[in-house]
Amino acid sequence: ISNFLAIYFPEPSSFFLNMLRNPLMAEGPDLGLVIDCDSRIMGYIGVIYSERFFPEGYRRVHNFTCWRVHPDFKRYSLELFKRIVTDKNTVFTGLSAAAPVHQVLNFFKFDTLDEGKLIFNRPAYWWRLFVGDRPELALDTDTMYQFVSKSERSLLESHIAGGCGAALLHHQDKYCLII
Repeated sequence: ISNFLAIYFPEPSSFFLNMLRNPLMAEGPDLGLVIDCDSRIMGYIGVIYSERFFPEGYRRVHNFTCWRVHPDFKRYSLELFKRIVTDKNTVFTGLSAAAPVHQVLNFFKFDTLDEGKLIFNRPAYWWRLFVGDRPELALDTDTMYQFVSKSERSLLESHIAGGCGAALLHHQDKYCLII
């Protein structure tokens, strides 16, 4: 998959290999779907998953990462997308969707949120920011590297190289990395 994606994207195959072998994700569902033709990958749609808390409990969240199909197999592009979004119990996001993907997401009735907003899913806990010692927000990578593990650093570096922003909220020995 990583070699296939490196043909169509400017990142090297090692970038995609790092994404596919992300040690922060527990064993779980596949990281996407492929179009396989005679043991050759001709298309891929990827998702990075996580478990997030919602008012009704924990739910799986999938963020689309990359979507590419060989030109000879373009007619299967929408079918690939439709098959990955069949699970009605999963929340799907496209946090950094390219313009063509954004159009497809709109076609399938995905909601669009304003860019530049940080959304917290547990507002009842915001009061803690104003009681006692406050956490600090770090926007520079040198400070982030002081807190994160080796695998988190690798993930952070690969996302920054891909144009993503990052922040780290920390207090004493606890931290939250936001990419």
